Amino acid sequence: MQESAWSARPFFRASMGACPRLLEKSMPLHRPLLPRLPGQPLARTLAETLARVLVLGAALAGSAAALAQPATLPAAQVARGVIVQLRPTAASVRESTQAQRERLATVASDAGLDAAQTPMPVGAQAHLLRFAAPLTGTALDDALRRVRLNPQVASAEPDVRMHRLAEPNDPYYSSGVQWHLRTPADGGPAAINLPPAWALSTGLPSQVVAVVDSGALFDHPDMAGKWLPGYDLVSDVATANDGNGRDADAADPGDWVSSADAATAQFAGCTVEPSSWHGTFIAGEIAAASNNGTGVAGVNWNAKILPVRVSGKCGAWLSDVVDGIRWAAGVSVSGVPANPNPAKVINVSFGGSSSCTSSYQSAIDDATAAGSLVVVAAGNENGPLTRPADCRGVLAVGAVRQDGL
Repeated sequence: MQESAWSARPFFRASMGACPRLLEKSMPLHRPLLPRLPGQPLARTLAETLARVLVLGAALAGSAAALAQPATLPAAQVARGVIVQLRPTAASVRESTQAQRERLATVASDAGLDAAQTPMPVGAQAHLLRFAAPLTGTALDDALRRVRLNPQVASAEPDVRMHRLAEPNDPYYSSGVQWHLRTPADGGPAAINLPPAWALSTGLPSQVVAVVDSGALFDHPDMAGKWLPGYDLVSDVATANDGNGRDADAADPGDWVSSADAATAQFAGCTVEPSSWHGTFIAGEIAAASNNGTGVAGVNWNAKILPVRVSGKCGAWLSDVVDGIRWAAGVSVSGVPANPNPAKVINVSFGGSSSCTSSYQSAIDDATAAGSLVVVAAGNENGPLTRPADCRGVLAVGAVRQDGL
């Protein structure tokens, strides 16, 4: 069992430290917590909490306090399958679902994949063809090459694990730890000067912000009355940690990885780690109950949070992340009920070392067309932009230290 006391949960401890930047890779979703070194400044996290934003009616870009640490890139990625988009044919406009499945089964069979698996729709035009077991290295490269050689295939990309780009500290506004929300005079050059904005507006209950992350702690006292029902889009039962796949329960069951987990093929490349409760931390930074003498101050005191669960043990699969973005925006997702509360702002803290791919760009395009702003992490290492920060149409947010550098 993992931590259950409130003192062990997100954004309510004054000293937790922070994890290094985490990348899309054959590594676990998190790393062990690192203490802040004496005299080392806190860094404003990247898009962690998004520009959290526009929810006050103005373009306010904020961030949580966190320690920026370099990451070590792995040698290989792990993929559970390949996301395939078929080439259109003269008959494809009228093509039945069964006929499309038969085409996909042919692609899988020709490539030596598991043709018996039912393809999972990803967006309106792509499908996930799963491998019999996760692949990495040359085995993954060979499988992708075989799929891409098929003349019926327009595009194919691996369904890799996605990882959050930072781990935050547990800030308290009154103690000055939430310096990033204060005036520059009180918090330093990098503070976003929220007090004057709060004097104009503290937000509205009609404003919905989606947090595409690990789910929600619905009983957290500082988030009482803030949660909308949301949805669980984690499709892999083995990593979901709640005993099932996609369903209407967006609760966060914890995402710890045990030593027994790490020893199995399903969790290849993962390391032992505790639960992060990351989705609730981000939600609290955005919209925690404020001006109540407890916990932290949220940027928007009155907004509602739509929890969209896409990550479980050892990360989130790319196919689940892009479906989560679509659902958060109110875009139809195959096999999932319609979202009755589309979000105008969508926070995505997941990223990777590759450039923007067609599946990610397609999801962002769909969300943008639906009227949503997708805010993503650009990283906090002063490096080049990678997926999804280099995708077209996103608001990518980086990080600076308290001194503005």
